[in-house]
Amino acid sequence: MPKLLYGIYSAGAEKGYFMKTYKQKYYIKVYKKGKMVSSFDTAKSKRFFFRGKAVKFLESTTKVYIKVTYPYELSGIQAYNDGTYTNHKDLIQAMKAFIEK
Repeated sequence: MPKLLYGIYSAGAEKGYFMKTYKQKYYIKVYKKGKMVSSFDTAKSKRFFFRGKAVKFLESTTKVYIKVTYPYELSGIQAYNDGTYTNHKDLIQAMKAFIEK
């Protein structure tokens, strides 16, 4: 009989075979004067969006790198979107585009 895994019987559990599953992940890194001052990652899109909205572009040297990984692969490579932004308007527009389903 297969092993019980989180209340669900897995047919591959007898032999130790498990599928690797990916979750959608969101990353934000804030750079000021070329140094990373903040880093954040989450699996919740709402938290990602509001954290990105809170970034202050007070200095002209502020850059924000965002990355969104998706729960599927294309030809064995995990799909993702990323970019670096230097103003608030472009950052918000990119985050909305990366989050939409």
